[in-house]
Order: sequence, then C-alpha cells, then structure tokens
Amino acid sequence: MKYHTGLAFRTDMSLEQLALIIGLHDYEIDCENEDEWAIGSCCGVSKIDIYRPHRVDSLETDITIFRYASGMDRVIPRETISKIIQRLIANGVINITVSGFDTSGRYLNATTQEEFGV
Repeated sequence: MKYHTGLAFRTDMSLEQLALIIGLHDYEIDCENEDEWAIGSCCGVSKIDIYRPHRVDSLETDITIFRYASGMDRVIPRETISKIIQRLIANGVINITVSGFDTSGRYLNATTQEEFGV
C-alpha cells in the first residue's frame, strides 16, 4: 500500500490563489523571515499546508502541499491528493511530484502520471 504525504511543483501563483484553486477552507496565511504558508482544511482533511520559501523567485523554488502533522497523521488520503492534483492541473500547474512512502517504509517520489495516470 502507498501512503501519500505531499505534492511539490513550481508556479508563480500566490498562496491565496492556490488556496482557492485547491479548495482550502478556513485557512490562515502567515510568513516568517524565509518562508510563507497557508494552513487550512481541504476535502474534509485538516492541517493541509501550502508552503514556499519567499526570499527566492517563485519559479525557482518548489511549493509544497503537505499535512502539517507527524507520524501517520501526516498521510493525506489518496482521494484528497487526487482532487488537489486535478484542480492544479485544471489551472495550468504542471510537473507535479507526489511524495510519500509504502508499507515497507520505502520513500515514494513519483510524477502524477506515474502515480495517478494524470
């Protein structure tokens, strides 16, 4: 079995735009010296985090979407990951990488085509 823990891609869209695109609800946006993030709920899953370093040109660093948790709580259901991917692709985001692990503990790093067929 595979467990999905996040996505990575590059875009120059703002975190607000991405939050709207993926359907993030009840989210808060914040930043520190190096990073910015939006954390909220998506498709009934809490603590979904859209994160990006903001001292680097947005097209030169990855945006990651992951669950702000630890252990098995960081896993995002396959259906939720799939919906987020479909919403991103529909809005022109390409070259999305899926991360996670499998039941043997091996790290998963695959394209959306390899993992979801899209």
